[in-house]
Amino acid sequence: MQQLMGHLLAFLSVIISTLLIASRPGLAETIRLSVADWPPYYYKTNPADGEHAKIINQLFKQVGLEVEYVWYDDWKAAFNTAKAGRHHGTPSWRCNPERAKYFNFTLPIFNDPYVFFHLTDTPFHWNSYSQLKAWEPIGVTASYFYGEDFHQAVAQDRIYLHQVRIDVLMFRLLLRGRIQLALMTRDNGQSLMRRTLTQQQQAKITYHPTPVTYSISHILFSKQWPGYQKLVKSINQQIIQSKDLFPEEIQAIQQQWQGCK
Repeated sequence: MQQLMGHLLAFLSVIISTLLIASRPGLAETIRLSVADWPPYYYKTNPADGEHAKIINQLFKQVGLEVEYVWYDDWKAAFNTAKAGRHHGTPSWRCNPERAKYFNFTLPIFNDPYVFFHLTDTPFHWNSYSQLKAWEPIGVTASYFYGEDFHQAVAQDRIYLHQVRIDVLMFRLLLRGRIQLALMTRDNGQSLMRRTLTQQQQAKITYHPTPVTYSISHILFSKQWPGYQKLVKSINQQIIQSKDLFPEEIQAIQQQWQGCK
């Protein structure tokens, strides 16, 4: 019963906030975004310090809104609760057609390279997806999207992927020889290594410099709340005006963006 009441209150909170924003755009409101710990982008221990969080906070502040991060143990849960309408949205997700069924997307605001981490004594080199079959199992994180080319190659060549709930588990699997490659963003992998591994363990792991893909990501807002089309438009206008927040490469991507298709 208590859990049901909690869900009901969260549901009503989102409705009330949506109506207020739709009717009074200038009113300072709090937007709830569901996230999980993902260093260096989001730190549960210091929510204001993550690289992605800083930019998001600044964008929302400039349109008169505050951000409340709702923390989950993994990104799959963060995504599903936002999809269900329990929160206003969830940030740092790539566009794909399936997600576009349930969410409105802002302009792209982040661009992070995904690379393969592997043991230093593993002679791993690659320049084609056709080479990856020889390096299975490959560690990936459940619910992550690594680009159409990668997923097509996995399906075509029947590459075995070992899915984990959170990124850091892949390093444990690497060190135990349970997987040969671990796919994650370069900055996230390096940050996790510094935070969770001993110096001896860190010395055993490296990454291949060739990106598998670039994670061009957005803030997602649930389509269950039509009033947030106005919010997306407001945030997008602020993104265009805030050139100081974004490097030239992401500004070029923003200019070419034609929506999530």
